[in-house]
Amino acid sequence: MIKRFGIVPVLAFLVFSCQKNGMNDFRKAAHPMADSTSDVRMVLKSSPVSLFLQAAKKTGLDSLLRPDQYFTVFAPVDDAMIAAGLDKGHIESLPADSLRKIVLFHVAQGAYSQAALSTALYSVEMKSLRKDLSIDRGSASSILYQQNLYAKISGVLYLNGEPVGKAGDTAWTASNGYIWPIQTVLQAPTQSIWQIAQSRPELSMYLAAMRINDSIYQSIGWIFRPGWGNSKTVAGDSVSYGWVVYDNLTNTQTYGLARATVFAPTNAAFEAAGFHTYKDLLNYDTTMTPGYAGYQPGVGWLYNYLPMDSILKTHVIINAGNYTAVRIPYHLSLYNDLMYNPDINNGGFNTVDFMNIYNGHAAPMPNQLLQFSGSNGAVKINWSPNAAPAGLPADKSRHIMALNGVVYEIDQLFTPHQ
Repeated sequence: MIKRFGIVPVLAFLVFSCQKNGMNDFRKAAHPMADSTSDVRMVLKSSPVSLFLQAAKKTGLDSLLRPDQYFTVFAPVDDAMIAAGLDKGHIESLPADSLRKIVLFHVAQGAYSQAALSTALYSVEMKSLRKDLSIDRGSASSILYQQNLYAKISGVLYLNGEPVGKAGDTAWTASNGYIWPIQTVLQAPTQSIWQIAQSRPELSMYLAAMRINDSIYQSIGWIFRPGWGNSKTVAGDSVSYGWVVYDNLTNTQTYGLARATVFAPTNAAFEAAGFHTYKDLLNYDTTMTPGYAGYQPGVGWLYNYLPMDSILKTHVIINAGNYTAVRIPYHLSLYNDLMYNPDINNGGFNTVDFMNIYNGHAAPMPNQLLQFSGSNGAVKINWSPNAAPAGLPADKSRHIMALNGVVYEIDQLFTPHQ
C-alpha cells in the first residue's frame, strides 16, 4: 500500500472557560471583585461531601483556592470515597503527599457551569491542580506534568469519558466557581500509551506487531529521532508512533502535539484474523518491501509502508493527521464523545484533513476513516463498508486514560477493506 509521508504541526489549544459562545469559544466569567464570603472554599465547607472535605483539609487545599481565581471542584460523595477505601480512618492514616495527589486531581482551573458543560460539542479539556514529576526521555531531565480532566454533560456528567454523575445533578455555585458532586473517585493516568501496551498481557500481539514494524523500518534506516525540518522518520504515517504515541511527555504538554485515541486490538482480535503467532505477523509484513515509491505532483513524496503498519494505523485517531486538526485541536475522542457527539458520530470531524506541510496541499488518506455510532451506552465502529461494525466493549476496565492519550481495548482487527 502506498502512503504519503508528512509531518503536521498542531497548535496548542487551551480552554479557559465557563461560558460557551461557539464550538471552541469559552470565556471566563467576569467577577468584579473577590468574594471570600461565598467562594469555593466556603461552599465546600458547607457541602455534604464530608470525607472529601476531610481529605481537602488535611492536604491544605484552602491555601490553593484563592477567592480571586476560578475553580471547578469535582467532589466525590461519601459513598464513593468509602468504595475507594477512603473512609475517615484511612484518610487520617494516609501520608499527606499521597492524599494531596488524589485531592488535586479533583480540582480544575476555571469555572464550568451546567450550561457550559451541557452545550459543549465535545468534552471540555481542563487543567487540574495536580502536577506530577516525570522524566523527559529526550533531554533526560525532570519535568512537571500537569494532569488534565475532560468534562461533558450528556444526560449525566462525564469525566474522562466515563459517567460520574446522576441524572438531575446540579452543581453548588460559589462566587468563583462550582462544586460538582460525583459518584466515583477519579484515577489520574500514570502510564503512556506505549507503557500501557507493555503492561497488558492481552495486548502482547499488538505490542509484537508494533515492534516488528519498528525493527524492519530501523533496518532500512527509517527510524530516527523525530523532529522538524528534513529529519527522516516514518512516524507521520506509521503506527511506530515515534512521533505521537511513544513520544515523551514534553511533546504532548509543552509543544502542543496532538494526543492519540487508540483502539488497541487484543490477542483475540489477532487470533480471529488468522494471526496466531509472532511468526505470522512477520510473514505478513514481509509480503511488501518498504521503500521509496516516487513523487506525485501536488501530493508529495510517496513511500511503501508495511502492510501490518497500514492495518494498525486504522486503529488510531491522531487529530494532527487523519482526523480534522483545525476544528478539534488537542481533542481526545473519549467514550461519551463517540456516543453523543454528532460531528464525531458519522459527522464532520471524520473528514480528511491531512496536510502536506511542504506544499500545503490536502490529499486523501488511503485508509477509510472510522465512523462511529452510539446507542444505549454502546459504541459501534464502522471500519469497512463491507464488514459488520465492531463493538467497543463498555467495560470501564478496558478504557484506559494515558498520559498522552487514551486506549480502548477492542476485539476486532481492522483488516484491509474489501
